[in-house]
Amino acid sequence: MSELIEISTFTLKINSPVPPPTLISSLKLLSSAPGLIAIYFGPHIESPTTYTTVTRWSSQASRDAFFNVRSPTWQSSFTASLETLSVFSSSPSSSSASSSSDNSGQDAAIPLGAPCTEIFFSFGADEDYLENRLNPFVKAITSASLPGLFGGFTAEFVPVKCVGVEKPEPKTVVLMLGWNSKADHEAQKGQGTVIDNNIHLIRSGRKAVSMFHVNFKKL
Repeated sequence: MSELIEISTFTLKINSPVPPPTLISSLKLLSSAPGLIAIYFGPHIESPTTYTTVTRWSSQASRDAFFNVRSPTWQSSFTASLETLSVFSSSPSSSSASSSSDNSGQDAAIPLGAPCTEIFFSFGADEDYLENRLNPFVKAITSASLPGLFGGFTAEFVPVKCVGVEKPEPKTVVLMLGWNSKADHEAQKGQGTVIDNNIHLIRSGRKAVSMFHVNFKKL
């Protein structure tokens, strides 16, 4: 995969549901960077004082070019108000994607562009977890054309920066699912549903998980 995806999750020094203007200004500056395809930003539905940004770059070179020019000025401005920060970057040639109506392969824009995005981290994953567990799980639910489901994306990610949080055990594998709403996701979790019938695939083969939902705003 030539496109690079970075997921940054952070909390603020001042526990506020409204991010400071300096942080928003930093993100807007980032959004104008050459080679940046899109940037998505929003608070977690489960924890509104925790935020996530997802950036899609045309290449690693484009990402590096921005930070080589702007760092450390941009970094200091962006991190000034942060209490914790974790950044994960997609690993080349590890992505797989599908829409609810077309399993031939799409990109991360499908779940990220949905009204609600579920992000599911698997930490300490086995070598074959992505190929033999997570991808079959995603294929099963996207093929079922579940109500409110837009599509999914999976990839192996690597930690780039961990500030105020522990660095996870390798490997890290990420699933993004696009939903019409968090309620639509919750409605598909009952006994006997497609998710319930396939959830066993991802309940082993990894040591820890983290999951949250964001109604992303594209900056």
